[in-house]
Amino acid sequence: MPPGTEGRFVLLYVPLGEVTPDEVKGDFRAVAEGLKAMFTEYGFGAKTSSGFGRAEGHWERAEIRPEKQELREEWKRVWSEGGGETHE
Repeated sequence: MPPGTEGRFVLLYVPLGEVTPDEVKGDFRAVAEGLKAMFTEYGFGAKTSSGFGRAEGHWERAEIRPEKQELREEWKRVWSEGGGETHE
């Protein structure tokens, strides 16, 4: 995508079998940390070694299903922690 192009990233989480709320929170944190690294540090797609594939975003506008709002706090923690750039 050319610079300035807008897009939307959607992630669907479907656990295998029964999971506890603590397991969901742990999975969510791991995914959030991975997404942060992918978007802000490493990039994704072709030519990432040439500096392409990084994204700026409005991470504070992340949509989380209403019944999972406790995960929003985990999302905020991951994106506000040091390491990588955060863009608002």
